[in-house]
Amino acid sequence: MPVGQSVTFTVVASGTAPLTYQWRKDGTAIGGATSSAASLTVTTPATAPAITAQPSDQTVGVGTNVTLRVGVSGTAPFTFQWRKNGAAIAGATGDTLTLPLVTAASAGSYTVLVTNAVGSATSAVAVLAVIDLPRITTPPVDQAVAVGSNVVFTVVASGTAPLRYQWSKDGRAIAGAVNATLALTAVTDADAGIYSVAVTNAASTETSRTATLVVSPAASKIVNLSVRSGAGAGNETLIVGFVVAGQGAAKPVLVRGIGPSLAQFGVTGVMADPELTLYRESIFIQSNDDWGMSALADQIAATSAATGAFPLGRASKDAALRVVLQPGSYTVNMSSRAGTGIALVEAYDADIPALTRLVNVSARSFVDRGAGVLIVGFAIQGNTTKTVLVRGIGPALAPFGVSGTLVDPQLVLFKEGSEVVATNDDWWRGGGALALAPVFSAVGAFSLVSGLADAALIATLPPGSYTAQVKGAGDSTGVALIEVYEVP
Repeated sequence: MPVGQSVTFTVVASGTAPLTYQWRKDGTAIGGATSSAASLTVTTPATAPAITAQPSDQTVGVGTNVTLRVGVSGTAPFTFQWRKNGAAIAGATGDTLTLPLVTAASAGSYTVLVTNAVGSATSAVAVLAVIDLPRITTPPVDQAVAVGSNVVFTVVASGTAPLRYQWSKDGRAIAGAVNATLALTAVTDADAGIYSVAVTNAASTETSRTATLVVSPAASKIVNLSVRSGAGAGNETLIVGFVVAGQGAAKPVLVRGIGPSLAQFGVTGVMADPELTLYRESIFIQSNDDWGMSALADQIAATSAATGAFPLGRASKDAALRVVLQPGSYTVNMSSRAGTGIALVEAYDADIPALTRLVNVSARSFVDRGAGVLIVGFAIQGNTTKTVLVRGIGPALAPFGVSGTLVDPQLVLFKEGSEVVATNDDWWRGGGALALAPVFSAVGAFSLVSGLADAALIATLPPGSYTAQVKGAGDSTGVALIEVYEVP
């Protein structure tokens, strides 16, 4: 029978009256229970309140609504009184305490006193901490870069420290990307996407707006330059110039002066023992004779392999340098104390990807017949076309004090060694003066005079290997300058 309900026991007896009755429970007489019927109400004793669910600690942001709750057992009815830091809170007399739009002043230690007719119980302390929510003040921004570039995303946030960061790409967390900046090195197509960052503190999390990274194909650039010509000592020194362009970053460059190793390619009359000397605007930087004897021979060999340069024998008399160059103009002198011969000077970009690049090459030499013509080679690397200016100069050298110049240079541009791409003889003919003069100025080349027989051409070229050749009209000979410029 449920607690609290009533029950009646009845007995029917016969015999000579009067009959007397005495009801007993567990063998003990029940006082007053002396009739034929006994009514019994089953009750349990009242119990004091006990806390079954404690109010919990909370850390929230300013302006948040907070609710504290308590669970209690015992004999009802109960009364409740919430306290903050030991002082009763007026009107806080329910089993829940709601604090709307909390401020820093709302922080403190909260308890609740629960009372009934039998006794009372006090809850454990619930600590309420009120802090500043994280707020992103400077979100990451969209960026568009070329393949191989370095990218940095940055976020600036306020809020109560410590702040934690988690960067995501296309909605997925990036492992280890847990700082206020996200640095991506030498990006590829796979790095393109939508980036965001979540900033978290003990109270909440705020996620930034998205920042889109667009990665475009790397702009094509000139990655190696070479010049082949006859050379020797003194006035027959082969002089090659090149320019490193860019903003501040130094560039590793491989420079090679090759004579004996040209024989394996069928070149006859090669320079027997070349020597290289590198200058920056007339200031000596470094020189080499017999690269295999250099302390940097291993590094030179490794760089040659990495850049795709053909290998040189360690015992060969060829010369080579591996140098790190700041942006600027450089000159390579190639000479030999062992007599004249055909020689090749090469400059390779050994830093891919890079912030700096090789942008032009020039070479001045005596142009002879046959194998003695002046040849410059260059390679374009990338996924897009590159426009170049190529010039073969003879008569225009005279104002610079050069004697014995090539009277009528003829210029031919080849792709992959044999395919003729473009030719020119007399740069100013056919509207050339109008088209070319502004380009000379744009790349920093000295101007040419209309009517003189110098040669020049502009070509927009796909990636690949190219050679430009200067020879004299009618097999004439003389000193000439060949130049290749990257056109911005």
